[in-house]
Amino acid sequence: MFKRYLSFKIEDSELDISHALLRMATFLVLIFVMPSKEYFIKFIEINQLSQCSDYVFYSLPFRLTADSIRWISSVMVVFSIFSAVGFLFRFSAFMTFISFSILILHALGSCYSNHYIYPIGLVLLLWVINGSPGRYSVDNYFRKTKIVSKSYIFTFLKIYFALAFFFAGLSKLMNSGTAWFTENSLQNMMAIQNYMHEGHLDYNRFSQINQFVLGYPTSIKILAFLVVLVEIMALLTIFLKKNGIYIVMSLALMQIGIKILMYISFTPWMILYFPWIIPIGEDICRKKSLKK
Repeated sequence: MFKRYLSFKIEDSELDISHALLRMATFLVLIFVMPSKEYFIKFIEINQLSQCSDYVFYSLPFRLTADSIRWISSVMVVFSIFSAVGFLFRFSAFMTFISFSILILHALGSCYSNHYIYPIGLVLLLWVINGSPGRYSVDNYFRKTKIVSKSYIFTFLKIYFALAFFFAGLSKLMNSGTAWFTENSLQNMMAIQNYMHEGHLDYNRFSQINQFVLGYPTSIKILAFLVVLVEIMALLTIFLKKNGIYIVMSLALMQIGIKILMYISFTPWMILYFPWIIPIGEDICRKKSLKK
């Protein structure tokens, strides 16, 4: 079953369009979900390497200046656009991945870990390994590129999607056990977020909802159980080609709920949803065209 899933084929022309849409969506959205230059520049003033025992191994062997951060950020934007349109794709995707990694490692070197943006690094690396921009690209205009005949990029991104959520749920069970949903773990985290995000835009928008839900501790425990359950079930999306979308929708609703109740944004993770969303959108358009 797993082998058949990996070798899943559709019509070449349709897959080339899907491939192009996924490529453009991934690299263009990356530009908008990446933190600003100023966000990374502020870490220059944070010199806490002596307290960064967890991240020193991953940090850069050199310190970036404000000018170098601006330059690297600009390089990432330029090559992201090149990658989106399929211009010098292999090189552009590689440069996007390298510039992205440098900025993230710079943040790690300043004791800052943000797991909301880190998963995108492997997505970029998968595109570098994939190598081909497909027929709908600038590269194909100058030189005929390889026809996309198998959905490997979609398959591997879906597998990555499943594993990312599965291990998130598994880590909760390994670190907290059943206490995650039998005790007040989630309730305490929701309460702490009010102090950590007080005055922020999301706090001003959703704090009343947070306070309302905090008044129902039993409901919070049920939500905590459902969070772990749907994250563990994410692994099933590797094998469920059609019905897996219901688990994906549940994960999306979970992250929207986290945004509302805990003010934590998973906007960069929308890139991980594209391999699921794009084929569904195409199916809807195809059915509408057949009805006409």
